[in-house]
Amino acid sequence: MNGSLTIGQKVVLGFAAMVVLCGLTGGIAYYSNQSIRGDLDEVSGHILPATDALIQLDRDLQQALVDERTLLFTAADAPSFAKLTADHANNLKQVAERWNKFSTHAASFASASMRSMMQTFEANRSQWLPVTGRILQQCAATPVDARSEAIALSLGDGAAKFEATREQINAITEELDQLVAEIGASAQRSARQALMLVVLTGLASIVLGILLTYSVGVRVSKRRRALIAALSSSANETTAAANLITTSSQTVAE
Repeated sequence: MNGSLTIGQKVVLGFAAMVVLCGLTGGIAYYSNQSIRGDLDEVSGHILPATDALIQLDRDLQQALVDERTLLFTAADAPSFAKLTADHANNLKQVAERWNKFSTHAASFASASMRSMMQTFEANRSQWLPVTGRILQQCAATPVDARSEAIALSLGDGAAKFEATREQINAITEELDQLVAEIGASAQRSARQALMLVVLTGLASIVLGILLTYSVGVRVSKRRRALIAALSSSANETTAAANLITTSSQTVAE
């Protein structure tokens, strides 16, 4: 600090700098907390529900395929045929509902590549649905031993379109996993940066305190030495004056 500053000015400036550093530390901690909280809100509010909907959607698709394959070998007049048909329709309904739920959540975080995958999924699903519907119609219209066409359709074109649909689910799931990993890495970086900045501002505060203490101490020491010197000079002058008076008095007496 400039030596021309008074002790009071140095103390005021020092404390002002400490206040600024404390405010900076608090601001850094608040910003880091908000950043991490935003990441956590994104994960818990959208990514996890979207992932859950996608997992359940995949399960419903698989169950619909199981219903379809089971119906191939179930007589149309069997009690289980109507139940399997209803289960198949219900699973397809749940697929649509869960996909809508996923799409709603994905709107907040989906990248361009994920949106492309979603469009491909919808296109593939729209191609598979008529095929599985036609298979069920053939099962209902023909006896079990006359369903070779339905079986060929299910294992051929139906299987290909089904796997193409599920392939997009797998691709979207992988991108979701990557997104969560990136958010986790970002949160860790924010925490490390905040910790580093807090440590640096803390060290700066310590250094500033030491410099302030040293500067004030030096200034006080200089003033103390100057005061002692002034007092010593005054004492010497007083002694000299007293000696002069004594000498003068002795001279007059003689």
